[in-house]
Amino acid sequence: MEPSTKRGFPSTDEEVVGFVKDAESIVQKLIGGTKELDVISIFGMAGLDIADKLRKSLIGRRYLIVLDDIWEVEAWEDLGLCFPKGEDGSRVIVTTRIEEVAKHLQHRSDPYSLRFLTLEESWELLQKKVFRG
Repeated sequence: MEPSTKRGFPSTDEEVVGFVKDAESIVQKLIGGTKELDVISIFGMAGLDIADKLRKSLIGRRYLIVLDDIWEVEAWEDLGLCFPKGEDGSRVIVTTRIEEVAKHLQHRSDPYSLRFLTLEESWELLQKKVFRG
């Protein structure tokens, strides 16, 4: 994909069939509307056409993807197919609260276990959040 110089979609060699209006509507929801937090939920048939397009756009590029709070191995199995396996130094960071999920996702690196906050660190965090410093 090449960068676009105008608002809209990046140029691609692929044809999008049947979803142009949907994509435009979703983009408008993302860039327009309220300044408050908004969650845009999309439901319908499986997004294998979208997953394949993501995978193709990442091929040959170096990328960093962060997936926060994955709870099930199945979620990774669906998403993991989108990330090409190359030798370009790309990374995917996945956070999870479940050790079994972390171990299942392991590729080259062992899962990194975060420790609990100490009593002092917990108190400092509480002060910063409740008393704003």
